Amino acid sequence: MQKIGSGITISFLLKAWTLISLAQNVGVGTLTPQARLHVQIPATFTNPAFIVGKDGVAIPYMIITADGKVGIGVANPVRILHVADTPRFNSLASGPNGALVLSNPLGDLYKLDFPGDPSLFLSGAGTWVAPPSGGGGGGGGVAEPVLVYTDTATGNVLISSTTWTTIPGLSITFTVADTYMAIILTRGFIQDNITGNLDDLSPVQVAVFKNNQIMTNGIEVKELGGTPIHDPLFGYLGMWTQLVRSWNIHTFDYLLPGTYTFDVRARMYVTSFGGSTFDSFYAGGMGSNPTGLNYVDAEATLIILLIPV
Repeated sequence: MQKIGSGITISFLLKAWTLISLAQNVGVGTLTPQARLHVQIPATFTNPAFIVGKDGVAIPYMIITADGKVGIGVANPVRILHVADTPRFNSLASGPNGALVLSNPLGDLYKLDFPGDPSLFLSGAGTWVAPPSGGGGGGGGVAEPVLVYTDTATGNVLISSTTWTTIPGLSITFTVADTYMAIILTRGFIQDNITGNLDDLSPVQVAVFKNNQIMTNGIEVKELGGTPIHDPLFGYLGMWTQLVRSWNIHTFDYLLPGTYTFDVRARMYVTSFGGSTFDSFYAGGMGSNPTGLNYVDAEATLIILLIPV
């Protein structure tokens, strides 16, 4: 029986490893306890050094293993601190928009609240900043992110002349305040209309335009030709198959600050030959079949990827 302070009495069951010093420190496994409770285990000891549990509950509330790992709600901790539930830190409580939990060079944790402004970016200095209004990625400021613009077309347009015609749905307008490299990708479908007398032949051009100027590195030429029919009695009868083909254009350009419109256009690069006319064709997505033949369910797409330079 040991009396500590005024009116407080604590009883101890003394065993071989238990010692109560004159300084009122309790030592387990040590003759010189240095704290109110001092537990010292032998180097070869493998059992837990400390357990707090409850009758009928298999997993202890807290455990300290022989190798110094602390488990809270965990019977066999595998890290220096292993908890079974999500811990709560009052000092790291975030604002209304959440927060990032970071560490300083000393290993201390701290929080960086999200500002709630989607236009701000996290700088390398660990602060929220606005993107620069100009100067390019090499100006020492925070570079703008990669930008992606997309447009799709499920319908199509009939092309029957040498005039460039914009394909509905494949036009994108945007403004940039910095210098970018633009990567332009487009894919879509062309389908013969079988209207001329040159037997299912359509001379096709598809191109990317920037601010109403054709991009010379963004042109694709296609020719739609059908399948000849041969009859055992009458021989060659002509072309009959209505074809569907795709265009695929990949090009690039450098953009200075300004406003740009990119669109995809198509035309017949020639309409007739030797007094006979070529077939017109449909260009765009084939979400609906314009003539009732060779149904193709596919979209046309224009994608512009902007990379700051």
